[in-house]
Amino acid sequence: MPFNIAENTTSYFINNKIDLPRFQRKATWKDIDNFKLCISVFKGYPIGVIIVNETGTKKFLLDGRQRRNALTTMYNDPVAVYTWATKFLGITPNIPDESVRSRFYEKIREYLQTEFHKSTESKEELDEHLENNDDSETSKTFDAETQSENMRALLDLILLVHNKVNRTNRLAGMFKFNKIIPIEDLAYADYENGEFFIDHKKLKRFIREVIANGDTDQTSFLKHLVKRYRLQESAAEKLKNYLEVQWEYFEKCFETIRKTDEIIVNAQIGLIRLIDASPLDAQNIFSLVNGQGAALTAEELLSSRPFWNVEIQNPTDEIKSAAKELYNFLEIDVPSNVVRWDVCATLLSRIDRSNLIFTKIELSDKKTPETLFTRKLTLGFKLWSAIIVGGITSNSVKDLENEKKCTVDWNRDVEIFIKKFNMAMDMLYDCDYFKYLMAWKQSIMSLMGNSVALEFATLVFKKWIELGEPIRNNTPKLKEYQKSAIILCDRLLYEHGSRLWTGSADSRMARDLAMMSERFKVVSYEEWETLINNFATGKNAKVEKGIIYHYYCLKKMRPSCDGDGANATYEIDHIYPQARFANVTTIDSALMESLGNKALLPKLDNIAKSNKTLSELKGHPWLFSEVKRVTGIDDEDIDKYSDIVNIEELINLRIGEYKSVFKNERNSLLNN
Repeated sequence: MPFNIAENTTSYFINNKIDLPRFQRKATWKDIDNFKLCISVFKGYPIGVIIVNETGTKKFLLDGRQRRNALTTMYNDPVAVYTWATKFLGITPNIPDESVRSRFYEKIREYLQTEFHKSTESKEELDEHLENNDDSETSKTFDAETQSENMRALLDLILLVHNKVNRTNRLAGMFKFNKIIPIEDLAYADYENGEFFIDHKKLKRFIREVIANGDTDQTSFLKHLVKRYRLQESAAEKLKNYLEVQWEYFEKCFETIRKTDEIIVNAQIGLIRLIDASPLDAQNIFSLVNGQGAALTAEELLSSRPFWNVEIQNPTDEIKSAAKELYNFLEIDVPSNVVRWDVCATLLSRIDRSNLIFTKIELSDKKTPETLFTRKLTLGFKLWSAIIVGGITSNSVKDLENEKKCTVDWNRDVEIFIKKFNMAMDMLYDCDYFKYLMAWKQSIMSLMGNSVALEFATLVFKKWIELGEPIRNNTPKLKEYQKSAIILCDRLLYEHGSRLWTGSADSRMARDLAMMSERFKVVSYEEWETLINNFATGKNAKVEKGIIYHYYCLKKMRPSCDGDGANATYEIDHIYPQARFANVTTIDSALMESLGNKALLPKLDNIAKSNKTLSELKGHPWLFSEVKRVTGIDDEDIDKYSDIVNIEELINLRIGEYKSVFKNERNSLLNN
């Protein structure tokens, strides 16, 4: 994979024809972050690195979309720069220019002192550095006079616009020419909701054109306007008088736009050019050069590859709706077509019956963290690659492009899979065991993680296909399928609790898929007994929450829905709380983490067990009753098991109950 690293001006980034990936996180930064980039540009500081992958005649932007968006907006829209500045500087439209000026230097000095010059420059040095020349060591590296001039240009750009309210601002107002030229005739006017207004980007292009033509003196600019808008003599005279009065502003405007454009397009940015890079190579390079940024996933990188941008013919309303939701969440314009990448990216969203396996992630909720969204997107690709090519590594996902390994009709096969997968899951929703698991608001993923959830989803679906896709109730094939799913879940819980899923989950899953029949063999009671004994001591390993939920599901116990139970939540907590172990030297503190000292305990908005003993809960009848139910402690033993000296007896009691449930209820469920 050839590549080169070079320094380039931002003009390459702004003006060059570089195709954007179908998806690459949100396209915009926050206003304050955008203005921080302005400061770096105008100070001549480094402004980051972009990664471009060249494939044939195509150039794809792999990383830098947000940076590119900020730079192009900075170059094309002075009003946007002003908006960013108001957030960063904390200024309002009604304050005078001098207040803007003082606030500008004050806030930038404060920012530079915090971010760039910690312990290296005093407040006074920074003041000089911003407004005058200085002979500090920093100015030997950076041209202090140029920096100072450039920062004044940024301030001038802000002042050109200042006093912005909605669509009204100083810049737009001045270029309306006191209505001497009708607004609807202006080249930079636009129309919306029954009125004309000044389009700031079009106005910037107009000003740039005037500068390029050399019409920046008063006489030339007047001639330009008279000729362009074919003004009659009376209108031309009025315009001449207007320009004479306001010429100081227009002269400043032309000089400021010329100066700021020059600074922006000549700013230096790092460019990494990859030639025909694989997703894995590009991902690794990005991670190395951008270690502080959000990790770039292989699936994001795939969105820039031609294979994944092939359009889907006659896409269903469901995929179009899911794709729209995806791009709206990312605050990216919704593309007019649906491509292969969208099909995999939205796969999990379109599996209605996925909540048993995958934790629900709502894209319609703007509070959903982007990390959860990325996880959902990645799981869609990995689930499809697991089903089709038998692996979930980034290379396995890339194998979906290999026609020898993957014979998929992208226009129909994914839709067929979704329908069948939903049917397969419906059959599991009818199992009592899985009903109990979902009653506790848990999924395979929440108990054991992404990779285990993918293995479970892939294997149970393949088992359903192998058994002839049974859907009729009470048929032997359907019963075998449902029992196989429970056996697999039990095995995965055992392996996860035994730490057998540490290391490379990708390679483990590939091996497990290759020996599918072995995955549906029942784990012996003796193996479970050994693991339970291991967790009983509290010393050897942290108790896996999956085993605790497994116990309650085998016991056919669900959260209470009666009385206060409708408003209760449950979480794994200690029966003997941590506070009871303080200053007790006769009790092994490791017993606090014993499996026997943990249970799914209820809590209400204003009531929880917390550090209370069991007997201290008697004043809350519902909570007291529910704690007895989920711990299995009888009324007559409450006071005894409120005293920590009896912790070993409680643990022995509850570990014995665990073993009984795993030996009897579990055996009955898996072997009948």
